[in-house]
Amino acid sequence: MKTFIIPVIISIIVGAAAAFIYIQFSSDSRTDVSRDYDLVPLKCDLMRKKCTKEFNGQTVTFDMTPRPVEIMAETTISLSGLNYDFYDAKIRIFGLNMDMGTIIASLVEKDNIYITKVALSACLVEDVMRYRIAVYDGNEPTGLYIDFDVPR
Repeated sequence: MKTFIIPVIISIIVGAAAAFIYIQFSSDSRTDVSRDYDLVPLKCDLMRKKCTKEFNGQTVTFDMTPRPVEIMAETTISLSGLNYDFYDAKIRIFGLNMDMGTIIASLVEKDNIYITKVALSACLVEDVMRYRIAVYDGNEPTGLYIDFDVPR
């Protein structure tokens, strides 16, 4: 019986050590990639005020409320001034300096304003999470997007 228990205990210890080493090295490589992303200052801070983008000769205004945006809390995103013949209006929100997944949300038009509600996540490693809101028509990008920062 002792000849069976000793190899099992050694296997558990070696497996735990290998898992610990893997987690340490894999998390370091992910954070190194994110540190390489250059966070140049944005022209407009969507966390503080409405921001506009030129798109197909139109001035589109992006807005987020409440301000400042809180992580993991409901946030309303609205786009106004956009005259686009959507088949299926959506936005995709994803991190530029770290992969936190992609949020896909349908836009609902009300009084010529497209609105949706989302909850954003933040990375515990980076001081600032840079997100992109990209406007889609179904699965096709329209080319309209805006970037914004969420501080940790």
